[in-house]
Amino acid sequence: MLFADDICITYDGQSEETLFNSMEHDLQQLTMWFESNGLRINLDKSELLIKKKKNLSYTKNVIHLGNDCIYAKSTVKYLGLIIDELLSWEPQAQTIKKKIFPAIGALFRAKKILSQSALKQIYYDLIHSHLIYLINTWGHCNHNLFSQLEILQKRALKIIFNLPERTESSEIFKIANVIPLTLSRDLSCITLAFRSLHSKIHTSRWLRAGVALAKTCPRDQSLSNSARREQSLLRTRPREESLNSDSRRALS
Repeated sequence: MLFADDICITYDGQSEETLFNSMEHDLQQLTMWFESNGLRINLDKSELLIKKKKNLSYTKNVIHLGNDCIYAKSTVKYLGLIIDELLSWEPQAQTIKKKIFPAIGALFRAKKILSQSALKQIYYDLIHSHLIYLINTWGHCNHNLFSQLEILQKRALKIIFNLPERTESSEIFKIANVIPLTLSRDLSCITLAFRSLHSKIHTSRWLRAGVALAKTCPRDQSLSNSARREQSLLRTRPREESLNSDSRRALS
């Protein structure tokens, strides 16, 4: 996964030894490529996360890169998302909870001096933005923890619209015209699935190419991954070449 100058590489393997050997080999190759292009890996910002299962431990927790080492951590942060080794997403949810607590206190103190529209803008800037960011990923955390975030969302809305403490949840969201957190999570997951199936995100192209390749040459096991990608790309070029030839004939 590549975003700007941040690179996230994922691996899987049949054994622990195979997994770590692959990681160290690829990092060495990347280091050589970076150095040949005047770049370098920032080891101070490089992190290693090993996906673990309960009651299962690994004997290795470090990868070597020349004379340097990268040690495994229990959590890493990538693009604002805290990923833990069990993929429970509890650290991410706890972090969101800590961030929105002060914002709710700010709403309570400011409700007597600010207008309702200003309070709602504070809600969207300091609370709602944290709640919905990548909710299709971390939103499947522990149910009790997710419910606590929903309660905090409702508490903030009751402060803004000066609603009684025992107001029903449906009434709160109807008055505030805000989507409940659970529905926001479900809507985000459905939207992601729709965009993936209808070529609205960059991964869809490779998914379709892989399906097309599997249908056309199911028995060809000798092709490497890179060769398969090249072959799938070649299948898209005849159409482009025919369009270019038609354009040249029209110009002539």
